[in-house]
Amino acid sequence: TALESVATKHGDALKKLDGLSTKERREEAKRLGLLTAEEVNAVLHAKENSWVIEPTSGGARLRVDTNQVSSNAPIEDYLAWTPLASNASNRHMFSVFDGHAGYRCAEQLAARMGPMLDKSLDFVAQLAELKKGGKKPEVEAGDKALVKTIRQIEREAGLDWDQVPLALTATFINMDYELVAGALAEFRKQQQLMRMDELLGPAVSGSCGLVAVVDTEAKEVVVANTGDSRALLGVRLKNGSWKAVRLSQDQTADNANEVARMAREHPGEDAVIHRGRVLGGLMPTRAFGDCRYKWPLEAQQDLFPVLYSRGHRYATTPPNYVTPPYVTARPVIVKHLLSDEDKFIVIA
Repeated sequence: TALESVATKHGDALKKLDGLSTKERREEAKRLGLLTAEEVNAVLHAKENSWVIEPTSGGARLRVDTNQVSSNAPIEDYLAWTPLASNASNRHMFSVFDGHAGYRCAEQLAARMGPMLDKSLDFVAQLAELKKGGKKPEVEAGDKALVKTIRQIEREAGLDWDQVPLALTATFINMDYELVAGALAEFRKQQQLMRMDELLGPAVSGSCGLVAVVDTEAKEVVVANTGDSRALLGVRLKNGSWKAVRLSQDQTADNANEVARMAREHPGEDAVIHRGRVLGGLMPTRAFGDCRYKWPLEAQQDLFPVLYSRGHRYATTPPNYVTPPYVTARPVIVKHLLSDEDKFIVIA
């Protein structure tokens, strides 16, 4: 098949490039043949999937199409979809996680984001009932940090939050805490070198994250974005033409609001945005993982030499590292009420 032909060409190319210097690899790569149009199409279609989600009473029918094309091996980008337990299964989470500096962070997010969001939605609803005189929620030891985050966000804002935006914000913050600070504390407690990659690998790598919660009964979509993934709404106007509506904003140095925020949080540090990147290295100003922009300097000096020797090549301290953390996973939320003209959403 065309895919088998691609695999054969890939294997042959690796053999030709094996053992060559960087300069020699570049020269040899120029002599490698291109894939045929049939082979290119086979690669582009290989991971396409499509399915339909049937509604329960009060909801609407959804069609879901997904695709992935790997630019490296192993692939660093993940997607996840799950029905959420609340709201009679007419509420669904769709997400993409754009990994960088390795796959481990994005892999963890794809596996753990849905279950944690479900818990957040449940706790937020219970806490709302508590304010009305309901009973206090029963919180297991492993969920105390999540509930603490929810309460802290409410106090900081001083406003009544909609439940889904509050749950999403708390989930993003708590997820990053578990991956970065929690994992560091667990490793220091255990001091088991054999678990170093498992515990600290997701912290050294990083990922952007975009989660869209679609509620077909309430007819709303809530998008939480950390990084520079993007969500677009396709709208069919009454005259038959189409328009695209942004449901997210890229969080990079091209975003003036992000640059201003970074300047406020790190006053007097001229290099906080350098060459259009955080400390000259990271493109997104918000991300999961990326402990080289979050851990205290003492922790980096202690652990990075060992992690680097184990193959984590991004276990290095950026220049001008003065007042961490420089990167947050706290998302920017966009809520949109769906109309009959809203036909599809692309997240990528």
